[in-house]
Amino acid sequence: MLPELGLISLCRVALYRLGLKSGHYRRALPIKEYDAGLGLIFYPGSANRQKLEASEILLKEAEAMVSGELLLFSHFSYHFKGYPDWHFDPINQMSCRKDLHWTQTEAPDTSDIKCLWEMSRYEWAPTLARAWSVTGNQGYLDLLNNFTNNWLEHNPLNQGLNWKCGQETSIRLINILLTWWLLGKGPKKSLASIVVDHVTRIRKTLSYAISQNNNHGISEAAGLFIGGGWLLKHGESEKQRKLGIHCIQIGSYWLENRAATLIFDDGGFSQYSANYHRVLLDSLSQVEFWRLELNQPVFSDSFYIKARAAITWLLSIMVVDTGHVANLGANDGARLYSLTESDYDDFRPSLQLLSVLVDGAKLFADPVCDTPLDWLGLNDKLPISEFKL
Repeated sequence: MLPELGLISLCRVALYRLGLKSGHYRRALPIKEYDAGLGLIFYPGSANRQKLEASEILLKEAEAMVSGELLLFSHFSYHFKGYPDWHFDPINQMSCRKDLHWTQTEAPDTSDIKCLWEMSRYEWAPTLARAWSVTGNQGYLDLLNNFTNNWLEHNPLNQGLNWKCGQETSIRLINILLTWWLLGKGPKKSLASIVVDHVTRIRKTLSYAISQNNNHGISEAAGLFIGGGWLLKHGESEKQRKLGIHCIQIGSYWLENRAATLIFDDGGFSQYSANYHRVLLDSLSQVEFWRLELNQPVFSDSFYIKARAAITWLLSIMVVDTGHVANLGANDGARLYSLTESDYDDFRPSLQLLSVLVDGAKLFADPVCDTPLDWLGLNDKLPISEFKL
């Protein structure tokens, strides 16, 4: 079993565990309290604002948050008073310690760590941004900032379980930047320091993510590439912009490497799971969207060949009229960076978005597949691609 993992991967894992036990990561990534003076994080802007009609499902979800309810894993309702408990597993009704460095914090034995991470993926943030955008209701923007400030207060940098995983940090970072974009790219003020904190955390343990040969490496490379590109373009100091260049270089290299290594020639993915395959596509969509937004060079031809192959593979197991796929492998309910109110089982919006980004053509004529395109300003008289399976 161990030889099949590969010597290099085993060495990466060993070095990571040595870093944990020796205290290296505690020294390299010290705890830092967030200054209460950070104030508001998200401000409205005017760029790229989309004039869309309010979706009943979108507003229902936003109003549920106002009333103290979050939808987790696309199906589980978590009810809270005031603010969510960012260190609580509402499914197994377990809490974890929040006062230790992430290297010293573990999930309870009877809990699933993903249930503790789910609320801190910030999937609620783009929802509130979109609800504010279509209604102008200040309450949604206030709730977005109140949640964010409360999260920062209860999750000092590198303290607690929500900083333990580089992939989770990457997902949160991408959702934060997506929220900023959806609000019209308003004043950045405190946002830049938050981006710096996230890319710094991701960078320190990227090697461990790569060793796993799964979506961790792709997600973390995406976080570095997107966060780095944002810092290069919007950073508030030369130091931040230099960090951005470094993160772009690392992220680009590993995105190319992971696509070449983990996406097979037939489009299959190293994680034999239909839903994790969608996570792959959604991650690639965010990478390509932000590459265009941040004026970064195109990736290699082989990168896009693999992306197209991944699209074709998922199409091959999908019912085209409904977007349903065979429930292959693990399915934890994840649907990252979602800008659609379609059913969780409908995989077409994810395929549509990546197809438009890499080929400039839609796969489906059904308008329900276009919502992500509408929100990202990409739905402009695009042709429908003819595909044969």
